[in-house]
Amino acid sequence: MLFKDAFLRAPFVSIDAEERGRAALDHILEAIARYRVAVGDLGFDELVKDFVRYHAAERFVEIISEASRRLPRPWKNDFPEIPWADVASIGNVLRHNYSIVDHLVIYGLQHDPFGELERVVQAMKLKYGS
Repeated sequence: MLFKDAFLRAPFVSIDAEERGRAALDHILEAIARYRVAVGDLGFDELVKDFVRYHAAERFVEIISEASRRLPRPWKNDFPEIPWADVASIGNVLRHNYSIVDHLVIYGLQHDPFGELERVVQAMKLKYGS
């Protein structure tokens, strides 16, 4: 009952698509930074054994995925170097096929494929304001 009560008390805020997109840019950058903190310099075996840090990293990837869905299509079209469909779809895999997620996928992000995404999101912030 506590969960239901908390959910019902949560405020609903309606914002336009561009405002939602600007907030999503900040969420992506924050999740990338937090992913890096969670994973640190752990090796693969260390990360998999540390379930708290592993699942924190996985959650930050989900946030990046979900936030990417909130970016307006024209914004993403301006930056085709990012595989936006792949960024969005990894969240579905993590949410719906969690039992078959290869730990190497989450670990592999440690070696900075987020660098290009981070650069593009910063460019979007400059272009669209935030």
